[in-house]
Amino acid sequence: MSSHHFVKEDQEPALLILNANAISFEKVQELLEWSPTVIISEEVVEEVTGWGIKIDILLCAEENVNEFKQSLVDQSPIRFISYHNKNEALSTAYYFLAAAKYKAVNILINEVSQLDFIQSFAVMNVEVFYEGKRWGLHQFKI
Repeated sequence: MSSHHFVKEDQEPALLILNANAISFEKVQELLEWSPTVIISEEVVEEVTGWGIKIDILLCAEENVNEFKQSLVDQSPIRFISYHNKNEALSTAYYFLAAAKYKAVNILINEVSQLDFIQSFAVMNVEVFYEGKRWGLHQFKI
């Protein structure tokens, strides 16, 4: 007997990859099971494209957009969201996800210090992955 689950578009958690080595690829595949919106930073392009998965959004420095448009043509359609400072990838992704009304996101982070900023993601449920560990930061309604 099989069980079928239906997920409406954009209701599954988005997957934000800032660190391709935060967890094993096997665990990443589990996060990809429901075909989430995949958002990556330019620092992980080479590794993530090597996985053979579809990237939906690339976060990159404004001056690198044209270069990535050419090198990622095989990922079309792909959206490019630029920022000015390398340290803005996480906040840029957050503002995009909030504006697009995502209810949840899984984030593979670079540094444990990013948890401080992520705690401000009050408008959505967040699962954070770093060095093989997982933290859940859930939205509470009063």
